[in-house]
Order: sequence, then structure tokens, then C-alpha cells
Amino acid sequence: MPGYEAIAAVSSALVEVLETARRNTEFENSRVALFQASQFANPPKDTVSLYLFRAVVNGNLRDIPPVRLSEVERESAPLRLDLHYLLTAWAGSAMHQQRLLGWAARTLAHSPVIPATQLNNHVTDSMVLSDDDSLVVCFEPLSIQDMTSIWEGTKAQQQPSLVLMVPMVPVR
Repeated sequence: MPGYEAIAAVSSALVEVLETARRNTEFENSRVALFQASQFANPPKDTVSLYLFRAVVNGNLRDIPPVRLSEVERESAPLRLDLHYLLTAWAGSAMHQQRLLGWAARTLAHSPVIPATQLNNHVTDSMVLSDDDSLVVCFEPLSIQDMTSIWEGTKAQQQPSLVLMVPMVPVR
């Protein structure tokens, strides 16, 4: 059964996509890392960070009734979350930072589908998705005000960044 590991599995799969793609490129010595807000104060150079800044219940599938497994057994429908990530490149020069951000954006745009097999590799005793399902990575516009609020929360100087959303992540 899919479980609470779904959020971490999505984050790990995004890192894996970028880590795999950087091999044999000019960014093969760069790092890809999941960040917490505290890490923005002293980020490592030559790094692409993914920061999960928002997780919200998907409003479209909020009130799905339980699935009947048998006469007496029912299973609750999974909670569907939309995960929002801040994708930021960190480098010693503006030119390298912009190239690294462009590479990361292009990589995720060219591989927007995360198949079940990739997600399920990042969980221990369960499955995030059934074998024939997948999740999609979308780029999301964010207002300057919202972007500023995120950066103020990290206590770091604002850097060029993109926002990714992975909608409909099932959490049981």
C-alpha cells in the first residue's frame, strides 16, 4: 500500500533525475541536493537545490468516498497532495549559476514524467503508485510577492529560481 513515504519518494526521484542527467555534461561535478530553509544561509557552490516549500491537499479530489474491497472491508481513498518545490542553482559566478539553472530546467522539462517504477524505488516496504501510474512535473509561475515571501522565510538573499509542482501525489 502507498504510505507516508510518498513525499520523500517524489523528492528523491526529482534528485535522481537531475543526478543521472548531469553525468557526462559540463555539470558532472555539480551537486543536486534537497534543501531545508536553514541551508539557504550557507549554500554550497556548484549545486542545484530543491526545496519543498509547500504541500497542499489537492482541492479537486478532496472528498472521494472509500473504496469497497469486500462486504465488510473498505479502504480510504488516498490523500492527494500537490507538492511545490523551489529549484535554485548556486555557483561562484552569475554566468555559471544561470547556466546551471538553465540546464536543470531543461532537464526537468525534457523528463516531466516520473514513472511508478522510479518512485517506488525510493520507498522501503510499500508502493507510491501502481505500476501503470506516473506523476508529472510542471513548472509553475509565482508572483514576485510570493517568491519574495519564500526567500524572506529562508533568511537568504534572493537567487534566480524556478518553481516546480508535482500534483496529485497519493498519500495513504
